[in-house]
Amino acid sequence: MLEAEDCTREGWLAHLTRATRHLVQHVEEDVLTLALPVGHGAALHYPDQPWAKWHYVDGRNVYNKRHNLPEFMQAAEMTCRAVRAYVVGREDFESQPGLPEDVKAALTKLLDTNRNLDDNKRLQTICEAVKTGAIPGPSEPIPDYVPKGPGSWKCKATGLQSDDDSGDRPRWSEVFEKSDYRRFHDAVKEHRFVTTQEILPACGLRIA
Repeated sequence: MLEAEDCTREGWLAHLTRATRHLVQHVEEDVLTLALPVGHGAALHYPDQPWAKWHYVDGRNVYNKRHNLPEFMQAAEMTCRAVRAYVVGREDFESQPGLPEDVKAALTKLLDTNRNLDDNKRLQTICEAVKTGAIPGPSEPIPDYVPKGPGSWKCKATGLQSDDDSGDRPRWSEVFEKSDYRRFHDAVKEHRFVTTQEILPACGLRIA
């Protein structure tokens, strides 16, 4: 069972009832348990919403309460320290200074109030906040993200012009080896390996 401030079993039942009124006269509440299992249905988007307060009962019948905002701010704090460490060429990022208090306050407010369910629109709001100085510190705007096609990392690395995965096959080149596109994917794969094969097993967890 999963519930949040903006989503309860009763609320979902009301939505389903309105949506299916022309099909059935009654919707049993148990349908929610079958149709929206935790981890596969309603739970998927809550970890991505900075403002969300939610709770669930896991497979061991243990009640878990979550508030995302403090965890998002902790992640922002550690990201700031990691970037500072990289800039000065150090590995001990934990010892580097984190977010200034005015930045922390502005970012906390923005993440808590920027509640559009469309993640792209939430990103636009954050970009606008940086551009207008609503978040102190950044001296340049966040660049536009181009996922595929002209102007994208993928296009610069492979030469592929299409905005989907159709068309010509990419050809290897020295440009690809030095590209942000390749380095990013290498970093993601290394991060996944370290997390799943080293960090989690050291904590007594193993992903099959």
